[in-house]
Amino acid sequence: MGIKLLHANVAHGFYIACIFIGSIAVITILYSLDNFHPLSRSNLNLHNGVVELDVYIDPGRKDDRFMNVDLAIDGNVLPLYIDTSFADTFVATDRCDTLNVQSGCFNLSSSYHINEATGYLPHEPFDTHLGEGQVLGNLSAVSLNFGSFVMHNATIALIDWATEKEFHNGSFVGVLGLGLRRVSQTWNQYHRLPVLDTMIQQKILKRPVLSLSFPRFGDPKQEKGKMVLGDVESIPGTSPPAYCSVIGFSRSTKLKDHATFQGWSVALEGLRMNGVSIALSPGRFRTDRQHVAVLDSGAPNVYIPTPEFNAVIDAFHGSTATELNEAGTKLFFECEKAQLLELKICEQWVAVDPLDILKPQSQDVVNGTRMCQTGIRSNFTDFGDTILGMPFLRSMLTVFDYVDSDMYRVSRRIGLASRVDTSQAMMRYKRFYQNRLH
Repeated sequence: MGIKLLHANVAHGFYIACIFIGSIAVITILYSLDNFHPLSRSNLNLHNGVVELDVYIDPGRKDDRFMNVDLAIDGNVLPLYIDTSFADTFVATDRCDTLNVQSGCFNLSSSYHINEATGYLPHEPFDTHLGEGQVLGNLSAVSLNFGSFVMHNATIALIDWATEKEFHNGSFVGVLGLGLRRVSQTWNQYHRLPVLDTMIQQKILKRPVLSLSFPRFGDPKQEKGKMVLGDVESIPGTSPPAYCSVIGFSRSTKLKDHATFQGWSVALEGLRMNGVSIALSPGRFRTDRQHVAVLDSGAPNVYIPTPEFNAVIDAFHGSTATELNEAGTKLFFECEKAQLLELKICEQWVAVDPLDILKPQSQDVVNGTRMCQTGIRSNFTDFGDTILGMPFLRSMLTVFDYVDSDMYRVSRRIGLASRVDTSQAMMRYKRFYQNRLH
């Protein structure tokens, strides 16, 4: 059975779909536009199987840690945080305590409103750890609203309890997981597809592809980003993306021959810091020793192995300092000195904007010198050799390409286009770096 939307209005604001059962077509009314709730912040366009949504930073934040997109879920317009390594989608409900400071839902101004029409899936509880800790709820079949189009029977989790600070005092209300099916709890436990997989399987999109560009805090030229579903965003002045295959990896160094596709991961081919070549450690999670780099919008930093991290420190301009931390050693540098990190991926060198090296609101005095924290840390996880988090992704147009609607029959691809002109970026740093500190 397949569903094809005709986008034709009929009486009383309904639109229709053609449902094919074998070769027989059945016309059915799907949804009333009388119930349509426009997205409040998203500059949204859906045309010929392409959806465009604004990606933005919550106005109450003074950093670019979390990247949000607005979706309407059963008519509830909610800001969801984008995570490309987490594969499930969940939202806080009005049953989650917003008044108790120890509740993960503390200070939420909006949430999913539960009523008699809420489509809970019986005996399908949801229990996972993400961000600050555990979230608990139940799976539900919902309608996801993309402007004039509604995707029905999408599986998400409705959350009624969360670890303290899970939603960071209302910075977002839920998580939109765009990771691979392999790491989806809804798939592994209940054989229900994640949201993006559902869209691709139903052949709703023009192409089985997603592109992401992200805003940068304190940069007037990059105040908004965009999520494009079904096509690739065209950014003026940016070259077409270069593509390479997603590679599998093991989560254990002892089981390297059991590589599976657990993330949007590619082979890292080279590393430079301020023009100094950094030797790459052999990969720990594949038998061919390729160095696995995972593109993860849920990661606040770029995490690299300790040998590379130490070599990067030596190549920094000016004084540096480090601080041990269980979530990777922190690195501090002289705030006013621009630093240039470059990586070779998909047989091309791409640069991280020096502004992305500087962590917002991180200014401090270390040993009598004004210093700022970097967005580079030593890697402390087994989720790949290197994790390319938000400092990297803000500098890129990134394409997540399933290639075919039969998503796991063919190898998926990553496309990368750097948005950074290195010579201009170094000059722009002096003009704008203080914007990220205030």
